[in-house]
Amino acid sequence: MPLLYGEGDKAFYRLQEEIMGVPDDHSLFAWKAIAARGGLLVPTPAAFRGSGNIIPWNPSTAYNSPFTTTNKGVHMAAPFIAQDTSGRGLCVLHCTTIGTRDKLLAVHLRDVYLTMEHFERCRTDELEWVDLDSFNLTQYPVRSLCIRLHLPSISRRSQHKERQADALSDASTAVERNDLLSLPEATSAGDSVTVWFLLAQAPSRTMHDQARSAICLAARGGHERLVSQLLARRDTSTLITDIEGRAALSHAAECGQEAIVRFILSSARIHPDTRDIHGLTALWYAVYHGHTSCAKLLLQKGLVSGNVGGSGNT
Repeated sequence: MPLLYGEGDKAFYRLQEEIMGVPDDHSLFAWKAIAARGGLLVPTPAAFRGSGNIIPWNPSTAYNSPFTTTNKGVHMAAPFIAQDTSGRGLCVLHCTTIGTRDKLLAVHLRDVYLTMEHFERCRTDELEWVDLDSFNLTQYPVRSLCIRLHLPSISRRSQHKERQADALSDASTAVERNDLLSLPEATSAGDSVTVWFLLAQAPSRTMHDQARSAICLAARGGHERLVSQLLARRDTSTLITDIEGRAALSHAAECGQEAIVRFILSSARIHPDTRDIHGLTALWYAVYHGHTSCAKLLLQKGLVSGNVGGSGNT
């Protein structure tokens, strides 16, 4: 790879990006460095000092899904194990050390916006082992992850503060897991971090049914940030109606949550004239419960019909 004049530390980043384009080798990410922050790539070769015996290995398939690089980061498929309600978890890499076949290496990631969309690496001075005897893909399926490639370096003081924050996160994890709300309770309370943690757990029929109502419960409670996070997630963005076919917009209109109605209308994710199994629209619920401001917002959108009462009633 030819060097470019004046690129300095960027040269090693560029080398790693070149390597990413050839094999789909997760061992490229199995490094440790105290000075690094946030990125999946490392600024100096010194970070690979202890990685000489790390080799690629995928016990489930013969090959890994290819990497895709965009301006947001590297897109890769890997299992993710949520660790606590801070948004931190382990990304399981398809690599191990020479002579080891019962474990895989993992790196610490943090979900930046709690949407399962944009991750950055944290605790860059640590690699973790995941025991295959207690780990299975059914419990932690492969997810599509977008991880930042690299971020500007920070001062030692900032690094120290980040390590303190990680330590506090660990200290609170045991307490939180012992006294965790259910998904409906957390959603109704607007507890976005607990909702994130619960949705990151093993999928089940019960969890799917609860997740289907999550956006609706958040909308009823007026929790705009949580509604935004759930609509942004790939695994919940399509779960916008409850078992009665009522959309989150309908629930927000019924409860007079003007800010939520405005947000959902601006997102264009739910059609304003969507009807539930009773044939009722969000406008009907707003009018029936006397929420004039919500009704005005729906009418201003210009995409609602005059028939709002179901069964031909207006």
